[in-house]
Amino acid sequence: MGRLVYTLHRLYERRPAKAFFGVSCLGELTRPWHVHVDCYYNYVPGYCAGISLGDARRLEEITGGVDLGDKPVLAALAESLGELYKLAVEGYGYRELESGYISPCHLCLDIRVHLALEVGGFKELQPLEFYRLLSEVRESAMGHA
Repeated sequence: MGRLVYTLHRLYERRPAKAFFGVSCLGELTRPWHVHVDCYYNYVPGYCAGISLGDARRLEEITGGVDLGDKPVLAALAESLGELYKLAVEGYGYRELESGYISPCHLCLDIRVHLALEVGGFKELQPLEFYRLLSEVRESAMGHA
């Protein structure tokens, strides 16, 4: 999920963040049959652009199990979107979009844009260029909402 949630948002029904709190992304994050490796060697879960499970050149570290101790965003996502929302709001000043979200992925992505660019330091949120470009699309689209 990327630009669609911002560029085509008018085509979809929106819901408040709490509508997606019970969703767990563990299946998407651990799926072994659909992954990507970006041009920075980030090992990316199939549908989760902007999330890095690690350096694909060190594949044995990833396939042996990802340590979530220093990856709070991944740890929260493995539990539920409610946990990610709680982390972002209580720990890092994220504010829910008044207009709502079209999907669980939209909520996750919007939170990650905030965490990557407004807070920084999350090594699982890579590459930063993804978030910078997405932020530009978001600002342009939200300005025309």
